[in-house]
Amino acid sequence: MKLLEYESKTLLANSHIPIPRGALVSDASNLNLPVVLKSQVPTGGRGKVGGIVIVEEKGQLQPIINKILNLEICGFKPKTILAEEKLSIKKELYLSILVDRQSASIKLIAHKNGGVEVEDNTGFKSWEADDTPEVVGQQLADYYELPGQTFALQDLIENLKTCFIKNDATLIEINPLILTADDQLIAGDCKMTLDDAASFRHDWNFEERPAEANFVTIDPKGNTATIANGAGLAMATVDAAYEAGLKPANFLDIGGGANEAMLLKAFNRIVEYKNLKAIIINIFAGITRADEVAKAIVSAKKQIENLPPLFIRLAGTNYQAASKILAKEHIVMMPNLESCLIAAKETINSTSYLSTFYRHDSAPVNFVYRHFIDIADTKLPQASNTSIASLFTAKNVIVQGITGIHGSFQTKAMLAAGTHIIAGTTPGKAGQEVEGVKVYDAITDIQQSQTIDISVIFVPAPHAKGAILEAITAHVPLIICITEGIPVHDMLAVNKALKGSRSTLLGPNSPGALLPGINKLGIIPASLSLEGTAAIVSRSGTLTYETMAGLTDKGIGQKYVIGIGGDIVHGMGYKDCLELFENDPDVDKIILIGEIGGQDEIEAATYIKEHVTKPVFAYIAGHHAPAGVQLGHAGAILGSDQESAGTKTKILAEVGAITAQSINELLNKIT
Repeated sequence: MKLLEYESKTLLANSHIPIPRGALVSDASNLNLPVVLKSQVPTGGRGKVGGIVIVEEKGQLQPIINKILNLEICGFKPKTILAEEKLSIKKELYLSILVDRQSASIKLIAHKNGGVEVEDNTGFKSWEADDTPEVVGQQLADYYELPGQTFALQDLIENLKTCFIKNDATLIEINPLILTADDQLIAGDCKMTLDDAASFRHDWNFEERPAEANFVTIDPKGNTATIANGAGLAMATVDAAYEAGLKPANFLDIGGGANEAMLLKAFNRIVEYKNLKAIIINIFAGITRADEVAKAIVSAKKQIENLPPLFIRLAGTNYQAASKILAKEHIVMMPNLESCLIAAKETINSTSYLSTFYRHDSAPVNFVYRHFIDIADTKLPQASNTSIASLFTAKNVIVQGITGIHGSFQTKAMLAAGTHIIAGTTPGKAGQEVEGVKVYDAITDIQQSQTIDISVIFVPAPHAKGAILEAITAHVPLIICITEGIPVHDMLAVNKALKGSRSTLLGPNSPGALLPGINKLGIIPASLSLEGTAAIVSRSGTLTYETMAGLTDKGIGQKYVIGIGGDIVHGMGYKDCLELFENDPDVDKIILIGEIGGQDEIEAATYIKEHVTKPVFAYIAGHHAPAGVQLGHAGAILGSDQESAGTKTKILAEVGAITAQSINELLNKIT
């Protein structure tokens, strides 16, 4: 959640950080001159386009207020204006505090030069926020060349950290940090981003945001809308639509566990695009259930009069139930994304193609995508004797959160796949059973009589931190956290606890791991797998399924399928998995699926260059992602050019990986 400036400054003031005197205005009454008028929109660059104006004369006030209120900046129009006192400025500095994904820590960033041209600066100075304010304050005063401000900077840093942690912020950027003529340090402007996942513990009452991370307009004049589940698959769907010659209007990740009501809301937003000729629905269900999507499709067709033609691909969890729901309404499913794209393009270019794939009054075309069946009905062969030296082959598995909706459903699926689940935990539910598995209150209760090798966590986000810490404290060797939407600050605490512990964490926001014929640990659909010698590692859950199913279709089996999750702070990364794959003599090829945002794939490229001898095939989702816009989960955000799909693809190709621009192209290259 990106706050408006006045909202950010309210939080700063609550933490005793000095801000200019100001108030919200819509007219010129009761304003003292000179005054600075600031458009309140959630974007930068306002000063360069007339969104910040200094007014010196009374007669200019109302005309300038009217102009700013009607000025659109980066697609946003303000509902209000912030009027502030004009400060006498001696010096403009830069100071920010943020969650650094590379070090999984909180960092302070500073520069001697602040203001509108800060993007042109080089040589930023950084400190770990865990360093004491006294030490950092002294060093910052030396760096800023302000020896007389040491104590003021110490107080500022301490209060800034308090504001950052108390409000579950992921970024607070004070630019400029103003040194006034009377030597006061004041936050002249502030950008603040809060972690939406932490909203359950805050009473936030901010102005309604005009945009959502999981729904982003790419081209308001586009002819094709996209709906997918998971940021990776959603970005890959947009990439594929561009490659097919379509004009995607949007990015939409419906997220895990999306229900009928949420999907109907998405449909209603989509039909607001005026030039829309087709909607592509690309769902590979894991936590999300295909039958819920099917129900939403039926409801949308009945309730939305101007709904464009739908081109639907559904696979994964509860696929058969979804197929029956759609068939009853004579709604056709396509065999794969490629057929959806072809049909959509033909429909846009010629309506004659429409009747072939989108029939309302006759039996649906009998498309079946590999006869996918419900994952809970599928059995993998029982584990064979194997010498794989890996945490993932261990046998004694528990499920934390076993009595919840997802925990119980996926316990059934894991048992059906041959996973040896010895127990589960849900506080207050001791003595119950789920699918014949005994439930305990706590891990230590299980350890009274049994050894635990692996814990798979389905605990809801507000309590997931506690569940992970419980498993770490109990020295569980491998912890796999499926839960999505865990607050970043919670994961920072988990990351500290992991250091020096006996536990390894996979996730959070991970689909888990699947070793066909050995272990299903999480939500990866076992029915889509085939035993073999390929190894997959992916940041995206849905692209994990997509890649695995594509390999299985080609008769290429898998030894490992591992989803590391895309959150900013997470456990195992590419390097850990690449090391595992390289050292396993049974693995003959490695598939790496990445996303925009962060440096993880670049670090993977360095490891590949120095240590990996086996062929690596790589696809980075998000080739057509707009810069600076968050797409889906917290990890999928494109910032610098180093975080783009193009740059990551280029670097991976330079170290010998076989790369592709789309998931279909990648699958075609794997032999």
